Amino acid sequence: MNAADPNQARQAPGAHNPDFSPENPAITWAKENKAYLAFLLLVITGIASYQHFWPRYQRDNLTGSWSLFQELTADPAHFQADRVEETLSRSRSDDRVHPWVVHAGVTNALNSGDLEALRTLRSELQVLASNEDLSGYRLVGETGPESLFAYSLAMVDRALAPEAEREFTNPAPTGTKIRFTVTVNETDAYDFEAGLYEDASPEACAAFLALLRSGRLAGQPGLRQGSFGFEFTGAVDEEAEATDLVAEREWGYFHLAGALYLTQTPGSPGQVDPNSFELGIADAPHLDGQTSVIGMVTSGVQHLEALQYLGPNVEDTVTSMILTSIEVVEGE
Repeated sequence: MNAADPNQARQAPGAHNPDFSPENPAITWAKENKAYLAFLLLVITGIASYQHFWPRYQRDNLTGSWSLFQELTADPAHFQADRVEETLSRSRSDDRVHPWVVHAGVTNALNSGDLEALRTLRSELQVLASNEDLSGYRLVGETGPESLFAYSLAMVDRALAPEAEREFTNPAPTGTKIRFTVTVNETDAYDFEAGLYEDASPEACAAFLALLRSGRLAGQPGLRQGSFGFEFTGAVDEEAEATDLVAEREWGYFHLAGALYLTQTPGSPGQVDPNSFELGIADAPHLDGQTSVIGMVTSGVQHLEALQYLGPNVEDTVTSMILTSIEVVEGE
């Protein structure tokens, strides 16, 4: 058998051996453009790394901001006059968190009547209200859409005025009266009566009464909303078109224990769900200005104590809740 000639190209039918001979144009071009190829490889590697690590960095960054916000706002004592500056100092380390910590502090100070804390927070509000980057955060005020922080600043100025009223209580309701019963743990029934604020939240009250009269609320479960209240959502109406409402914010109507208010639409600031309401069992100042307060319990307030959340280290005494009945009190 004759030895194969190493200089003779293989010509067997079907052979597809790549040609790596020095005369190959691709090899020649690669040798002449090594720097360009190295740069191209670096760019591709950089893009791949960016696409892999940047979303993770953003996620971790958002998680860190949320954790800081939760830590600073969970305890109302963080906004007391002797601690508020320390709280603000910590929140300034995160531009994403700081405006909302200030907003939470203002709400807390307004509801607690802490004027010294309000004076400290006011200077922060002035900066936020003039920040053009925050101009998109708006709510519907008395004259139409306005800056959230300018609105809060006006509330603070009103509270600090010499003639301002210092009492943070809801007025006695004068609107439609309702009666409802909740059954806890399938054994304990608690009766409540409440009046509505149809003068302050006409659209929200009308939507709530329509939901009540539709019969879609009775028999629905109550879901605990942290330590502040229980949420009741009407059964789904296949024929109804889901339409959120703009929150009606009337100064002087607060989210106090015993208040009734529509639930804020998740992910939609300034919007409330007309198919869902909450019974407040503890003061919730962080919700002031965020949802429509529609009423106040006038009878049965003493039952709220049995519904309280006692903290993560204590077993919840409310394992189930049902809105057994709810009706308008006619002719009484």
